[in-house]
Amino acid sequence: MARFRPLNSIEKEINEIYPKPDIVSFMDDDKTVRLIEEFHVQNTSNMTFTFDHIFSPGTSQSQVFDMVGSQMIEDIMQGYNGTIFAYG
Repeated sequence: MARFRPLNSIEKEINEIYPKPDIVSFMDDDKTVRLIEEFHVQNTSNMTFTFDHIFSPGTSQSQVFDMVGSQMIEDIMQGYNGTIFAYG
């Protein structure tokens, strides 16, 4: 799964002064993101990435927990091992 966080307060202030377009677009399937064409890496034609699930910047922390953590907590309480690796 991948979470795309919202802008923090400093980034919002900078974006008000120097507006930039969003770099990624989120597909309606909640699994796919596409890099906007002007940000493609040189010599690439398709910059689309698919995950088991994506969380757009508007997703709340509780929605992420409900999807990622709640079932794992239940499993852990029943004696299973569980790991959530978070980076970034």
